[in-house]
Amino acid sequence: MAKKIIWDNSVRVLACLILWAIFLFPAIVRADSHRLIVELEDAPLARWGSQNPGVMSKGRLNFQQAETRSYLSAINARQDKVLTSMRTAVSGVRMATFRDEENRMREHRYSVLFNGFTIETNGEDINTVRERLKKVPGVKAVHPVKSYSPSMYKSLDLINAPALWQDPVIGGRLKAGKGIRVASMDTGVHRDAPMFDPAGFSYPADYPDGGLGLKANNNGKIIASRVYYRPGDPPAAGDLDPWPGSEGGSHGVHTAGTAVGNVVQADFFGSTFEISGVAPAAWVMSYKVFYQSMEGLSTFETPEGIAALEDMVRDGADVVNCSWGEGPFSTGGEYDPMDTALLNAWRAGLFVVMAAGNSGPYKGTTDYPSEEYISVAASTTGGSIVVGTIAIAGPLPVPEEDLKLEAGISDYGNVPSLGSRSRYFFKTAASVAPDNVTACEPFEGKPFEGLATVVKRGGCNFDDKVLNAHRAGADFVVIYNNNGENIFNLSCYMENCDEIGTFAVFTGESHGKTLESWYDRHKENSELVFDFTPYQLGNSPDEVAKFSSRGPGVGYTLKPDIMAPGVNILSQGYGPLAEGEERHLSFGQISGTSMAAPHIAGAAALLKQRYPLWSNGDIKSALMSTAKFMDIYTHDGKPAQPLDMGAGRVNLAKAVDPGVILTPPSLGFGIVEKTGEKTRSLSLRSILPEEKTYHVSTIYTGDGFDAVRPLDGFHVEPLSVTLPAFGTAAINVRFDGQGAAGDHQGYVLLESDTHRVHFPVWARVQEARGSGKKILLLDMDGSSFDENLEDYRRYYINALNSLEKTYDVLDVNPDAEGLQLPEAAVLAAYEAVLLFSGDSREETLVRGDLDRLMEYVNGGGLVIAMGQNMFSSVLSASSSFYTRFQVEVISDSLTEGHLPELPVIASEDVPPAFRGIFLDLREGGDGAANQRNMDAFSEGIVRYPGRTAAGNGYLVQVAKDLLTLEKPALIHPGIMVASSMGLEGINNDTGAMSREFFLRGIFSWALDQSDITIRDISGDYENHMEMSRFDLAYSSDTEGVEPVSVRWDMGDGKEYQGPYGSPMIGYVYEKCGPYTLRAEVVDSLGNHTIGSLDVNITRCLDKEEKPAPGSSSGSSSGCFIRELVAGF
Repeated sequence: MAKKIIWDNSVRVLACLILWAIFLFPAIVRADSHRLIVELEDAPLARWGSQNPGVMSKGRLNFQQAETRSYLSAINARQDKVLTSMRTAVSGVRMATFRDEENRMREHRYSVLFNGFTIETNGEDINTVRERLKKVPGVKAVHPVKSYSPSMYKSLDLINAPALWQDPVIGGRLKAGKGIRVASMDTGVHRDAPMFDPAGFSYPADYPDGGLGLKANNNGKIIASRVYYRPGDPPAAGDLDPWPGSEGGSHGVHTAGTAVGNVVQADFFGSTFEISGVAPAAWVMSYKVFYQSMEGLSTFETPEGIAALEDMVRDGADVVNCSWGEGPFSTGGEYDPMDTALLNAWRAGLFVVMAAGNSGPYKGTTDYPSEEYISVAASTTGGSIVVGTIAIAGPLPVPEEDLKLEAGISDYGNVPSLGSRSRYFFKTAASVAPDNVTACEPFEGKPFEGLATVVKRGGCNFDDKVLNAHRAGADFVVIYNNNGENIFNLSCYMENCDEIGTFAVFTGESHGKTLESWYDRHKENSELVFDFTPYQLGNSPDEVAKFSSRGPGVGYTLKPDIMAPGVNILSQGYGPLAEGEERHLSFGQISGTSMAAPHIAGAAALLKQRYPLWSNGDIKSALMSTAKFMDIYTHDGKPAQPLDMGAGRVNLAKAVDPGVILTPPSLGFGIVEKTGEKTRSLSLRSILPEEKTYHVSTIYTGDGFDAVRPLDGFHVEPLSVTLPAFGTAAINVRFDGQGAAGDHQGYVLLESDTHRVHFPVWARVQEARGSGKKILLLDMDGSSFDENLEDYRRYYINALNSLEKTYDVLDVNPDAEGLQLPEAAVLAAYEAVLLFSGDSREETLVRGDLDRLMEYVNGGGLVIAMGQNMFSSVLSASSSFYTRFQVEVISDSLTEGHLPELPVIASEDVPPAFRGIFLDLREGGDGAANQRNMDAFSEGIVRYPGRTAAGNGYLVQVAKDLLTLEKPALIHPGIMVASSMGLEGINNDTGAMSREFFLRGIFSWALDQSDITIRDISGDYENHMEMSRFDLAYSSDTEGVEPVSVRWDMGDGKEYQGPYGSPMIGYVYEKCGPYTLRAEVVDSLGNHTIGSLDVNITRCLDKEEKPAPGSSSGSSSGCFIRELVAGF
């Protein structure tokens, strides 16, 4: 439909219903949060300092500079002013606090990495408070609070750390990292752990005696110990101190040990191994953000995270290891408070290392996507220590390959003695309860009395599985992986761990299926033996771990950046048979990108020691450009590519002498539409004292490492670059989108006679959204595969036909083992993906399919999920895709198994004009009369007003991010609609609103495209009081959508104007010169559109002085006049 220019203030009913929904449900808000993060307009110190080199010293902020102190003082003064205004705008608002290591209450007030503070609300609806606070002068944005989760033996040789240790400047292993301060932002570091023994260490010269923070945990190796406890959820007994206590986690000691742990003799199941961190002579600084809380949480939240990062910058840290994250829906950039702090920490000179996440192996699953800091994937090592084996013991004969199935062990239950052999008859959970193969639900009776059982990973915590099996009589539990062959040791984290009297082991996926297959053939005669005799197992090194998250990052950034060993890493902590604090003081193996990241943190410490004047970007380039990228495979035997491992597996023998620095060290082209093209540049800086000529080429390894060829679609120029001594140059890389839809990736090589470096490149080709069929309809009702289930496809097809929406249908098989959805690059061509579940209760899509949907949403797609049981059963609650919906299901049957007796209506807090909207789900119409098991949500825009099982009867929830003048870019570009009401249940013939009307409203709100054009019309009017005049034209491609209000940013740094009900504004500028105007229009659907115009102002009060754009500080002084013309 052609765009129409319209401007009118009439409002359509359904449009405004949806509008209200947007404000009710901003993306990623914790449902129980009572805190908000307020960001102010001025740049924080680190951002300001990065643009003022005079306040930086050796690449780091100098807090002693008079200019630095003056800027901080000015920020604090403006914060005080905004706080006063806030308390006037919202009564009862107060500064949030946290409890530190000395039991003091500290305010959540930030100025170094983030300009703002965290406030406690006064009990009012948090969204209402948020909207009021946004209007306070000086406030840039108001953010929700998020929560974050924690994401050596043989590994140091693999990354060639010993080669760098022997560099003359480093001076050997015992001096590796000396003088470098590495921060651990984790569960705390323990002073009594052998890898943090203080022998030979003393505090930095600029530190007080006893270090920083709580001196009781500092010892000279540990030089800072700080904690960040939420007052409303303090630590539980057993985790009160800055070090991890009897109830605390070993995550921090393990990761810190891998990065900077001393050289020690580690006893692990009776064998001794010499291990150390990558930089064993470095100092460690402990910032405990994770703790076991009174509410049972072991996560940290945004306010405490920002506070910790600010402290470590003030404390002078050089490197920080961040083995934690938010998940594949995490965002980046200046509109995410945590990422803002991370980016500004990097700019302040702190080398930030982020774990890529453990959500692999499918694409689009990486955590924290910003380009600046370094994100780390995980690979296998050259060896690990298997603590025990399972053998099938009967009936005989048993194939030789089934006599030694490797396993990890639990640290709870009746743990057998080391070296023992235990024999059991066994029965599988699948044979007892096919719908409870994961043992996440209690079993009926005692089906495993006196037996061992075999259960599948997934759906719930390991200890929940073992407890359910224990209550069902099991003497021994085998849990097998549902995601590859990786083996883990198991710990209990729930309150009733003492009740678990059953020992458990964990084995690989193929081993578990072997046991299940054996039982299926031999039934009650099936026997197994567990041999608790540890031994060394030679692994295949340089394989990308299956769990390691893959790129691209949210926003289509090329992630991860680099890879390091992260499978079965032996380090401090996680002692498998130890209890209490002894768990942190002994040694254990564990896997994850959490274990890979500290290898890079230690590597960065070594390079900072070797090259003290190198910038963070220099170090990142050296690590990436010299990494190993040939002969590295994925878990399924394919050559690993940039989206799997970034530049490759770190190689410190090469990183110490890269020859040239690349900026940036990778080139991601994001989305390139078919027939389109993009060009990006990369600068080269020689660090050599002689001239070098580099030959430039591309290489693609996806056909095999013995069949490499030039990379299709990528064109580099020039093909030869000569760099003089310490000279610079640039190369251009152009990508054309002529290839097939999908990911195009590989490497660009630069080779001289002495040095060989490379950088990864990636682009995704896709058809323009909506260029083919508009809708992908996912039929998940199971009717094609189960004759007992009703087929409801016709209701959806008829509605789409009525709306003139073209569509493809995918009939999803709940029993299929492989992926059924196309890749995200193919999904991207659809305007929307519409899922419906009918009467099905089965988890229909495997996790890889859900990851593809997640990637589609992160790329700006619209997903509409409809159907009873959709969120309590059909979509996996453990998937990131489910989490991204932000749905909290409080009951799996809103009407307690009955058909609705009353129409479904808009929620009570929708304005009165829209409360007449209703949908009829009752029996007697042309609907399916099947809506007996609609999930009840904790919040929603539509509700059932009758008797309900729980809550207020909410059954439809939406999430859509909105543009504003304060936030002119989308944090979450995707749009999600969650409806526990199936479209088939709506009656069209009873006088209520129809299925088509409901679906049309969703499509109109979600898919509307609008534009505004700002015009300078000053010349149309006489010069009256030096007034400039502007107006705007609005257009929408959805018929009937009209502008409602407009806000203006006049570009002079002063307070935004509006909202007004007119498209025209008159404004008197204090000074003439160039300005950028912006306008934000809200339309009748509730969507926001931003437009801008660069103008040169010639009418002003002071014609002498001309400002630089944006130079005003936000002062309200000076004369200005607004002239509003009646409009709309």
